[in-house]
Amino acid sequence: MKIASAQILVVGGDAEGNLLRARTAILASSKMGAQTVLLPECSNFGWTDESAIAQASEISVDPFIASMKESAIAHEVYITVGFVERDGSSLYNSAVIISPTGKILLHHRKINELDFAREMYSTGNQISTVDTPLGKLGLMICADALSEGDRVIARLIDEGAEIILSPSAWAVPPNFDNVLTPYGSLWTNAYASGLGASKAWVIATSNVGEVRSGEWAGHKCIGNSISMGPDRALIVSPFGENAVHVELITTN
Repeated sequence: MKIASAQILVVGGDAEGNLLRARTAILASSKMGAQTVLLPECSNFGWTDESAIAQASEISVDPFIASMKESAIAHEVYITVGFVERDGSSLYNSAVIISPTGKILLHHRKINELDFAREMYSTGNQISTVDTPLGKLGLMICADALSEGDRVIARLIDEGAEIILSPSAWAVPPNFDNVLTPYGSLWTNAYASGLGASKAWVIATSNVGEVRSGEWAGHKCIGNSISMGPDRALIVSPFGENAVHVELITTN
């Protein structure tokens, strides 16, 4: 499978601009030959951005998800994307896998969220996989990989997942020095532990841009998207708050 890990700029509260950037990345990924496009966590409003409180929609009427379905059909690709979802009075940090026919194949709500983010987001408690012509896909979101009480990666593999897709939003403090302390070992250690002896892949795509709201306001999302395959070799996208990038990954 050819998967485009699309490390886009997500600007807090800029729903229109974020949608345009997502659609542009999908188009570019399709031109590169991607069969699947993976976009970041909370791609519509930004992670923990307060704009979602007033603007997030139910999934059935969400204009962002409707547009992602249109893009999947237009470019004949699978799209995996994270978004903020409303369900009644609750907000969820969610993700979906959309087929090239515009059908939602998987719908996941983040299980393992930082404590302060739980003030905004309710959390999910289920995982699932789906068979596709390209292989069996599993879905998680960012820190789901770190959940000590719920072995998300291992459980997805137990259900037969060959490729685990993970929309993410990795942020560092404003004074973070990537030369002194290179980013990423937290995730690579978790992925290697979860994958165990399996031949599965984990592909995680983070956004770039500043966190505007919440306890981490002022932190910078820095890309550095990571893919780990069966031999535990890594594919790592560029690091930096301006590191917009599309990485094409071949999994077989």
